[in-house]
Amino acid sequence: MAIRQLSVFIENKKGKLSDAVKTISEAGINMRAMSIGDSDDFGILRLIVSDTAKAYTGATGRDFDATAGCLFTEKFRVILRS
Repeated sequence: MAIRQLSVFIENKKGKLSDAVKTISEAGINMRAMSIGDSDDFGILRLIVSDTAKAYTGATGRDFDATAGCLFTEKFRVILRS
């Protein structure tokens, strides 16, 4: 099972976080986890969502700078015994 994370770069200005969350919500995407890191000029919103590809398309379509990547991959090993 792979968990994909969406990172959205947001200007550190009033209303920008709300705009990003609203964009994802309006696309019908569920947010499962959220983390925010900020500096004086910008913030990074990290999300785990129900549909990473759709959220990425929605964010970049609204001029947010976003990246998507694999956060965690779990591998299973099955041993068959006769």
